Amino acid sequence: GSITGVVTDKATNDKIPFANVLLIPENNTAFVNGTVSDKDGNFYIDNLTFGNFNVVISFIGYKPDTIKNINIDKQNQQVNIGEIQLSAFTVALDEVVVKDWAKTVTTNLDLVTYRTQDFQTTKGGNAANVLNKLPSVSIDADGVISVRGTPDFMVYLNGKPTHMEPSTMLSQIRATNIESIDIITVPSAKYDAQGKGGIINITTKKTGGKGLSISASGLIGGAPWGNYTHQLSNYNMNDNRFGGGLNFIYSKNKLSLYGGLNFNEKNVNGTRSGFASLLQENGSYYHMVPNGVRPEWSENYTANVAMDYQLNNKSIISASYFYGNSAKGRSALYNYHTFCGDV
Repeated sequence: GSITGVVTDKATNDKIPFANVLLIPENNTAFVNGTVSDKDGNFYIDNLTFGNFNVVISFIGYKPDTIKNINIDKQNQQVNIGEIQLSAFTVALDEVVVKDWAKTVTTNLDLVTYRTQDFQTTKGGNAANVLNKLPSVSIDADGVISVRGTPDFMVYLNGKPTHMEPSTMLSQIRATNIESIDIITVPSAKYDAQGKGGIINITTKKTGGKGLSISASGLIGGAPWGNYTHQLSNYNMNDNRFGGGLNFIYSKNKLSLYGGLNFNEKNVNGTRSGFASLLQENGSYYHMVPNGVRPEWSENYTANVAMDYQLNNKSIISASYFYGNSAKGRSALYNYHTFCGDV
């Protein structure tokens, strides 16, 4: 036989996901079977033998509830116990002072949502710069992005999976175009089976209202006073950084169109020095002293367009297209001073 039901909050009627559901024989305290409710609060227990059972439902912050004397027999093999409403625990306090602050972080079980507008230092960067400020996310010197120490994770854009390389995808989305970022550091079993270390969902900005809205942004920076031409290679050394974007949103009745063009270019000057020694057969040492510069550069260009059409209050048809191109490089311009001698 089987038992089904749904777990809700008694005060708000909201569904309660991941509630514990235990099945216990009516005249015994031994645990027989159990499960947890899904994201919509529904649960299902099957492969049950005939008999009388009690179902105990519990969740953190709520009072447990027990549904008693559920009979499963030949004539009543599939039992739906309907809606089980849990009441929240209440604690009486002498005095409570409430201060209202806009949430930077919203936590819901294994989902953490960050509002990117609160990260002021990343406004001139891209999605990777924002992620580098978040817990459980790290970016190494080569730009490889890891969640919980592993680079094997999934990237979603506006709730839809993408098939681009994650580090490339994140480098092509400007921080100013991001509304929020969801980090799922404990994926469900279906993601673990694919070896995924985490899930990142990036939600881009959309504005409400009717009519046409156009926004433009620009970025310029660096240290132009430090630019120079390398004497030996004639290479143009510079720290210039600039970018910009043009985005639009058009809304009328049930139709919404939005899209944009964005670009970002970054140059970074670097230096290198070192010392190496090689022991020769005659017992003397051959010394090498490298000294020079190692400039790096990167370019990112993106274009996106999307459409939403609201069929009714519960259904929306969406279509979107995203194109991005990313390039980066590094040069090494070294002078080597060599000489022989003892250490």
